[in-house]
Amino acid sequence: MLLAISGAIFLGWFCSRFFGAIGYWAGPLFLAIMALQAVGRMLRLFWQWQLTIWGLSITGTMIVVIIVVLAKTHDRWGAKCAICGQVLHIGQTLYLKDGHICAICAGKVGLKPDSIGNKAASILTVDHVKASQQAGRTIDATEFWQHHQTRIKEREEARTAEYHQLKTYFKQHHTARYGSLYFDDQSKRLFFDETLKNIIYKYVYRVYDYRDLIDYQVKQHNVDIIEHTKVVGAFVNGGYYPGYENDSVTPTVSEYKVVLYFSQEREETITLVDGRLKKDSLRWAWAQRRMKKLCASFDHVIDIANHDLAAENAKHTHYYHKNFKMTSRPH
Repeated sequence: MLLAISGAIFLGWFCSRFFGAIGYWAGPLFLAIMALQAVGRMLRLFWQWQLTIWGLSITGTMIVVIIVVLAKTHDRWGAKCAICGQVLHIGQTLYLKDGHICAICAGKVGLKPDSIGNKAASILTVDHVKASQQAGRTIDATEFWQHHQTRIKEREEARTAEYHQLKTYFKQHHTARYGSLYFDDQSKRLFFDETLKNIIYKYVYRVYDYRDLIDYQVKQHNVDIIEHTKVVGAFVNGGYYPGYENDSVTPTVSEYKVVLYFSQEREETITLVDGRLKKDSLRWAWAQRRMKKLCASFDHVIDIANHDLAAENAKHTHYYHKNFKMTSRPH
């Protein structure tokens, strides 16, 4: 071992003398290769011993001991039933939305740890099962699961019908449109249609009233790309051409978006640039023009909302003065 370390130090010194800084890596690389060879030799010997009778016997005994210890101490570290507190066993557990229950507690409400029982349990809560036990009610897993699937289908159909209705309306009556965002001054609403952007969910859309828009903010992240160019001098046709070094800076934009802030702490983000884009490109000029139009539309929405709010306040003030104006009491 000492001989190998000494040889590695000498090799690193020798290579560094003749090959420069890169030679310092020769010694550590030599040690790493020797260490890998030693580790591989040890693993090969261990595997050969493992295939012998003694190796198989010792390994099998260790596995049996581990299994026995885990089985004996299962009551200490195993998961507990959320209702009775008993230790849960494999194949006798039902998984609820917010916890696990044993087969005994599940059987009191008519559930079994089978396929349909686990499906029904996945949409139940621990409080629901406790309430059913206290009231003496039983749950028909098949009927309960089918009823749940029917409700999901009805909600999807209602959402699909609502989406197509909104899509048709905003296509016919929109005041302005920017990609998947529709403006409608008549109904004073914004329609975000992100159905084409989502693959997992079928219909993704959101509708906001003009008065829901509180403010917006344009965010831009600039990145400068620095390129270093170095040309070495050389003799060409009897003449010497000196070298030079040059640093060129290319201004780019890595992110360009507008964030909309709505009431109830809701936000929407419209991204125009997502990736490095040179500021002298046509696409960056297009993004700036589009952002300018978007901001003008959002200012228009906020102005309409403020005008309506001021009109409502004036109407309420007029109604108050007309019906609840205090008059002086005659003496």
